[in-house]
Amino acid sequence: VIRLAIYYSTSQRLDVYVNNTFVPPTNAKWNADNTDFTLKGPTYEGEFTPKLDSSVIGENYFDRTYQMLNVLVKGSTPIEVHTAPVLHISFNLPAMTVDEFYGPNLVENLALFLNVPQSKIRITNIVRETGLRRKRATGITVEVEIRDPPSEHFSVDNSNSTNTTSTEGNQRLCTSAAHHFVCT
Repeated sequence: VIRLAIYYSTSQRLDVYVNNTFVPPTNAKWNADNTDFTLKGPTYEGEFTPKLDSSVIGENYFDRTYQMLNVLVKGSTPIEVHTAPVLHISFNLPAMTVDEFYGPNLVENLALFLNVPQSKIRITNIVRETGLRRKRATGITVEVEIRDPPSEHFSVDNSNSTNTTSTEGNQRLCTSAAHHFVCT
């Protein structure tokens, strides 16, 4: 068993597949339908790093701080890593409670504002100031991802001439999101 750490300089989503089947990251928090997930942040260093005694081939975790994808490799089973476009947006809102923020039309309103389908929007984090900074705080910071969910199974279709690179996918995503956001 080897835990391989691979540096990625771009902020795309990294989907790991073993035998063409998706292996979710160890910090995945699944939705009620088990069809999509958001990523939980670690509460301590190494919390989600794959353990060498794990029985899951391809178990993985992307450490955003160091931009390293950690993957367990066992035996001769091939592991594939596919990049998928994702747009990260962070913005500040006036002071409000979490209940007020998660009002009845939050995702719908964001989708209309950003000009993207509701199914692509994930609220990944809400940051409120603490301590002395909280007393001076004028609002909250919201972090949003715009992306498609990963495919459960991966297959290559060489007859499809419309395949695009990750850069082209990112550009389409940025363009459809909003012209006034800077995309890199």
